[in-house]
Amino acid sequence: MENVGAILQAAGTNFDRVLKTTVILARRNDWRRMNEIYSAYFPSGRFPARTAHGAPLPHPDFFVEVECVSEVD
Repeated sequence: MENVGAILQAAGTNFDRVLKTTVILARRNDWRRMNEIYSAYFPSGRFPARTAHGAPLPHPDFFVEVECVSEVD
């Protein structure tokens, strides 16, 4: 999420303007922790639409992939 935040900032936007995210987790047991971390980036409690699923990722050291669509000026 820190990387996503940096990309959003470089594009002139932020988490408050995210419209949709896609989250892919390699390990199903990580859902609860991922949701805890994810929700901390949307403290207003206004969450964007989200698609989330479990699937293998391209490298064994990768555990999560997050993609987002955001409004920009």
